[in-house]
Amino acid sequence: MKRLAALIAFLPSLAFGQSSGRQFVPPNGLPMDTPLGTARNADGSGVVTFATLQAGISSAVTPAQMQSALADYLPIASAASIYLPFTGGSLAGSLTASGDPTKGGFIVSDPQQPGMATSLWYDANKGEFTIENSTGLNNALALKTTNANGFAALAFDGPDMAYGGNFEHGAVGWGPKLQYGPDVGYDYFEISRFTYDGMFNRQPVPFIWQTTGTELVPYGLNTAYGLVTKGSTSITCMGGCNFPGAAGQILDTPAEYGLFPAGTTIVSGAGTQTMTLSNAALASSASTSTGTYFRFGNAEGSQHDFLVYTPMGNADYYRFGDAKWGNFTNAPFFSIDRVNGRLGVLNPLPGAPLDVSGAILSNVSGVTSLNAYSGTGALNAQVSPGVAGQKNILHAYAVGTNQFNLNWEASPQRIAMQDVNAGANIFEFRMDGSWQSQQYAHPVTTVTANTTLSNTAQCGQTVAVNSSSAVTVTVANYTLVGCRITVTQLGTGAVTIAPASGLTLGSYGTQAQAGPYTLPGQYASAVIEAKAPTLATVERGQ
Repeated sequence: MKRLAALIAFLPSLAFGQSSGRQFVPPNGLPMDTPLGTARNADGSGVVTFATLQAGISSAVTPAQMQSALADYLPIASAASIYLPFTGGSLAGSLTASGDPTKGGFIVSDPQQPGMATSLWYDANKGEFTIENSTGLNNALALKTTNANGFAALAFDGPDMAYGGNFEHGAVGWGPKLQYGPDVGYDYFEISRFTYDGMFNRQPVPFIWQTTGTELVPYGLNTAYGLVTKGSTSITCMGGCNFPGAAGQILDTPAEYGLFPAGTTIVSGAGTQTMTLSNAALASSASTSTGTYFRFGNAEGSQHDFLVYTPMGNADYYRFGDAKWGNFTNAPFFSIDRVNGRLGVLNPLPGAPLDVSGAILSNVSGVTSLNAYSGTGALNAQVSPGVAGQKNILHAYAVGTNQFNLNWEASPQRIAMQDVNAGANIFEFRMDGSWQSQQYAHPVTTVTANTTLSNTAQCGQTVAVNSSSAVTVTVANYTLVGCRITVTQLGTGAVTIAPASGLTLGSYGTQAQAGPYTLPGQYASAVIEAKAPTLATVERGQ
């Protein structure tokens, strides 16, 4: 629009050739006391108005000329419907802001904290719309819904190469009325292909958790325990060992994160007991007896794909270096089969609820589990002999009945099978180099009439015959080779051990013989041992 000042400058230059009696009518309904220019009287009225210029205007300018000169000026009602007042209003249509790309394009100041503000601007260097907040501890951005049926959420829309069209592919937020079981309201992260049409017939997109930057890779990785002192650039290998590694390699202390500043490397000392690092330690080792666990190796700057959710299958976890820039060079180290509900370690196709390809290490000893013996077997248990809560190798239990422990006891060192309910050991293996074993008790079964020994159930037992009449104990065919059964005569009735059909029962009294064997008398015993499926012998009798 033209400025009124230009009009004021224009008016005096006109010839006053018009009749002084003609009345001027301002255009567009402007009042006669409308100020022209910025000069004001003491009472605030304009020095120059339409009224003060009436005589000169009527004699110098025709109404048509004045109407044309003021045609660009809007009436008050029209201006109010188009332009926002300084105190607020509603904007219809789009607003374009331009200027310095490093400055705030739209700024909202905090009325309670001078100097604090939130800026919305486009960063031309990064090509990103930026929200900048200088209010200290507050969040830079809050998404809020006042509708209980709505979502305080941020969605991610974009072209879909597989299905065509522009879909929602992800969202993160809060739903006040979203229900999970009987509970109502939860936060969520959604992975999807959603077009707001209520259709759920498209598989979701893959989801990849990425880390971009320098990471240790597992190839050529070395480990050691070293003692760290706060403020020192030197570390000492525990137990007089020599450090592996090489100058320039990066190091990591996973169990004591942040012990050294980021980017700390080996300066010198690889292959010796004392190593010098590029930065001083920020803290000391948590334990002066075991030291700190170190990993030394080569680093790689890349965009590593750590966790990958496939659309209809696994959630796979990858080592650094095994998946990067969207390419997978090795199988994942841990997989969650979301279709069958299985877990796989070094096996992306688990065939059981827990499928491990490699060693399993269980540690209840209360000390570090990383040593020379770790991982040498399929199942590895690290225990502290004789220490309650730390000596148990295996615990098994039958529902509602009994419990079984396999414990490593001390003084002397031994592995003991324990009946937990009875509170007694059943069998022990000495671990003191003596090669000794001990069975505390074996079952005793009492019979009073003729009986046939079981091939398996009575192996290792004592059969006590308690009868005043003669009893025959038959040894069945196909007795387990090596199985021993003790037969004892407790009563006064004679006890004869007889072979079943097809079995040879050998014994020696004064000479070798085959056939039935009769115990010498009351309280006498004989041990029967299976030498072959069809041959058993009376090992000894008394």
